[in-house]
Amino acid sequence: MDQRGTEAQGEPRMDPLKSVINASKIYTKADGNSCGYCGSKEDTKRKIGFKTTKLNVEHYEKLLEKGFMRHGGATVDKPLNHLSCCHVFYPRVDITEFKISKQQKKHMKRFNQYMNGEREFTIEPSNIKFRSDKQITVASCMKNAFKKEIAKIYQQIKISLDRALDYGNRNFGTQLTVEEISKLKKDIKLDFSEEITKVDNLEDEDMPLNMNCNIKELLSKQNLNETFKEVIFPIFMNYLRNNIEFKKDFKIIDTEDEYFFMIEGSKCDMHLYQHNLDKLEDEEKYEYDSHGEKQHCVTGRETQIAIDAGKSRDYREFFKEFCPNPVPKEKRKHHYTASLHPAVFTEETCLLYKLFDKHIFDSEPSSASYERFLCSSCLFDPKDPKEKRTFKEPLKLDGDREFVDSGVYPEYLGSYHLHHRIDDVLFAVTVIDILPKTMTSRFCLYHPSYRFLSPGHFTAVREIEYMRMIREKFNKNLQYYSMMDFVTGCSKTEYKEHLHPIYLKCPSSLDWVLFTNEIKKKIENRDYETLDESSKPFEPPSTLTMTEWVSNKVIHTSERALPLSKVKRSVVDPLTEVFKEMGLEMSEMFDLEYK
Repeated sequence: MDQRGTEAQGEPRMDPLKSVINASKIYTKADGNSCGYCGSKEDTKRKIGFKTTKLNVEHYEKLLEKGFMRHGGATVDKPLNHLSCCHVFYPRVDITEFKISKQQKKHMKRFNQYMNGEREFTIEPSNIKFRSDKQITVASCMKNAFKKEIAKIYQQIKISLDRALDYGNRNFGTQLTVEEISKLKKDIKLDFSEEITKVDNLEDEDMPLNMNCNIKELLSKQNLNETFKEVIFPIFMNYLRNNIEFKKDFKIIDTEDEYFFMIEGSKCDMHLYQHNLDKLEDEEKYEYDSHGEKQHCVTGRETQIAIDAGKSRDYREFFKEFCPNPVPKEKRKHHYTASLHPAVFTEETCLLYKLFDKHIFDSEPSSASYERFLCSSCLFDPKDPKEKRTFKEPLKLDGDREFVDSGVYPEYLGSYHLHHRIDDVLFAVTVIDILPKTMTSRFCLYHPSYRFLSPGHFTAVREIEYMRMIREKFNKNLQYYSMMDFVTGCSKTEYKEHLHPIYLKCPSSLDWVLFTNEIKKKIENRDYETLDESSKPFEPPSTLTMTEWVSNKVIHTSERALPLSKVKRSVVDPLTEVFKEMGLEMSEMFDLEYK
């Protein structure tokens, strides 16, 4: 039996070292999105791409040459600028040509001055300045978040009580009349003002990581008849334990005669970040699942691993610096450390992401969105024996990957998080993909209180310094520093213009073109078909060639392998669009699956 266990004997098998395209998740020019750069809410942003359950690092490097780049854990796409509101490019820098600018030197020297105590800045970790310019303490945000969650709980209890009454009558024969059920529903008037007052009266330093809502105590305050207390309440709890939607938001903790909802701080809008870190202890803790079973979990272990990794080696082992700090390490006021780890989910980095997103983009991301966007990587190194298998769950790719100290240069290529700490506090994380010749910088998140250090500029230079060190000590072929979305005139991406020299991928010829003021004007005026008039346009495969390709290609379903020509056109046509953009020479690197 082959690795999937579903293909009949003699049928083609999926090669564990090949990359995979999920044919049910293809994005074409017909699929539009809103644009975060110009703020358009219409479907004015167009890309072509696909979702992949696994992507070989060598194949991904070839995709970069075709203008594609990985977004999120499992999405790979290429912008279609001629159909979009904003023209997006994926720039890159040849680190052998890179020259640090005066402005970048200024940022790096400012960082050193802060480390040395020569320059002080007012850091108020307990205060966040929102875009409304209203000063709000993080503790007050935490209180508001808890109150919002409490209100949500009470609303859910009311809805669930109503449903439990009907559920009990159907399944447990409570023998209540329609009139009795209707009266019970009307009688349930929940008052949570006392709980809100308790939250308001909490001192900042007493803010908990989690808050519990005692359901039994809550309902005992209500004027409910004995039938409810003796019959309906157990049915109500049973209903909640089996309510899948409810379990997504809250945890139910059962003790012998008490019932609680747990409101987790990690699900709130804002987080008392430093306070939470102080409470992250390196010890085993237990919690209960929706069935009352004790579950083992670990809180803070990854944070301690990262702190220990940073302290175990001098940060200069990571970076070949442009602006070394002249003051001896022992005489500095603050201490900076760096560490490299696999791009897997940790509570600490998730908290930092939520704080960053709330402050910078005024959004409220969930833990799942963080994991999907910056953790669950489809990339794998074919030299890694653990990766020689076919993935089945694209969003659970980190199941076999552990959070460990990856040293200065990892044993296997793929996706990593580069942690930056000041006095053990995580102030920035950069998400990078390390490939044979290229390192892509996918995202930078940072603690808003350290914005005075210009984290975007600082981490970009640090990543190039990291590549310089890797090229010198570990991999002489590592040469290209590739970045995600670059939009001229956009403040969110303007720092990338300060990396010199920078090259853009020409959408017509697929050649790398030096970014100059002339090219910048062309892009801003949208007066171009090609960025380089001397280059020959890329010629996609002909219709006849694509027809032959379809007749020879195989697609794997959950049951068996099928000729692609036997599959419905709604699957085949988007696939042919994607491979026209990539070129058919890429086809041999990919297996196709449909699920």
